[in-house]
Amino acid sequence: MGSTRSRPATATPSSRYPRIDFKRGIVRAFSDGFGHKPATTFGTMNSDVLERTVPGYHRRDFCDLIAANPLGG
Repeated sequence: MGSTRSRPATATPSSRYPRIDFKRGIVRAFSDGFGHKPATTFGTMNSDVLERTVPGYHRRDFCDLIAANPLGG
């Protein structure tokens, strides 16, 4: 049946590795990772990150690209 041995008390991962300012830190880490190549963020959530962290950055809009297509249609 059940074990009679007790488990040693262990700290939770979040108490051993606290998330200090995690919300801002994770967004900054993402931005640092691909901020130097903003064209690669098209169509992904990464463009949201750059709009928030890179002054003057504005995502490209897919519908605008279609409307501006020189091939017509």
